[in-house]
Amino acid sequence: AGRVLMALEEAGQRLRQTNTGPTMLRLLIVGLRRSGKSNLIHALVKDLSGSRWAAVGVEQPTATHVTDFGRVRTSPNTVLHLIAVRAEKRFWSVWQHCLPEAIGAVFLVNPPTEATIEHLRAFLRAKDMLARNIPVHGVMPSPETGEKPAISLDDLAMDVSMGTLETQSLRLEVLDQLLQKAL
Repeated sequence: AGRVLMALEEAGQRLRQTNTGPTMLRLLIVGLRRSGKSNLIHALVKDLSGSRWAAVGVEQPTATHVTDFGRVRTSPNTVLHLIAVRAEKRFWSVWQHCLPEAIGAVFLVNPPTEATIEHLRAFLRAKDMLARNIPVHGVMPSPETGEKPAISLDDLAMDVSMGTLETQSLRLEVLDQLLQKAL
């Protein structure tokens, strides 16, 4: 976690424009309904918070839309905001609001189906229009031993990690790789 915290502080220093408060770094956690967005946010907050100020919560602006979020103050000058964003194409307006201010996005390819890939392609097209330079990192469940992945993501312009979100080393590796690309 130390390396990730240093990268977050470096990103904050690069984005800091004045000394009037902490720099907010927005990281989007993108996926379909029940893909693990909330679990990843809670786990990353736990991974990064240590003795630092941290919070997780839910915002429910409408009866049908809930947004999970996490905040970790990584230093006096830097706050990481983790925001769950639905990947279905109908959430275009949320993408318009969130993408331009983000430093990166983690896309949870869960379940690994063709329908998920179609939503991922739509999200990547939106990202290219709204925030071309932000990196996107995919996370896909590992196939059973000896089996091939259910789908291929080789033709997409993003890094992909395979594994389970319950593994702290995977979570921190994904965040580290994303931050290295963002810097």
